[in-house]
Amino acid sequence: MFPKNTWRALLLTVVSASSALAADAPGQAIPATAGAALETELVASFGEAQRERIHRGIAQTAALWKRTDGDEKAWAAFVRENFAGTPTALDALFNRYQHNLEMIWGHTQEIRRELNSPADLDTGPVAPFDETFAAWDPSAHVLDDLFDNKLAFIALLNFPLTSLE
Repeated sequence: MFPKNTWRALLLTVVSASSALAADAPGQAIPATAGAALETELVASFGEAQRERIHRGIAQTAALWKRTDGDEKAWAAFVRENFAGTPTALDALFNRYQHNLEMIWGHTQEIRRELNSPADLDTGPVAPFDETFAAWDPSAHVLDDLFDNKLAFIALLNFPLTSLE
C-alpha cells in the first residue's frame, strides 16, 4: 500500500476544490441518511476492515454531490462501481491518479511557462496578443472538469480529505 502521508499532497487539489465548490453548490442531492444501506452493502462485500473508509467515502461524496451530478440512484451506482475495496485496487487507483495528476499539472505548467516567455524574457517587443496569451490559464477549469467527469468524486470516495494542519 502507498506510504501513509504520500496521498495527502496528491489529494490537496481535491481538498481545495471541494471547499470552493461546496460553497457554490446549488443544493445537495444526497440526504445525509442515504448512505446507511449502501455502507452495509459495501461492508458485506469488502469486509469490516473497510468500514471506516466506506463510511468516510460515502459521506465525502454525498456532501458534494449536486443535483446536476445525478439522483440518489445514480450516486449509489457510482459508489458501488468506484469504491476500491481491496488494498491492490486502492494502490492501483492511487498510482494512476498520482501519475495522471502529475502529467496534468506538469504539462499545464509547461504551457503557461511557454505562453509567458515573451512577457517574462527579453525576446523582443511584447505584442498585445502576447499579453493576452500570458494572461490565459489553460488549467483554469481543470478542477471543475474533474468534478464534472466524476474523477474528483472517485478520489473523495477512496481517500480521506485532510487539512494542512
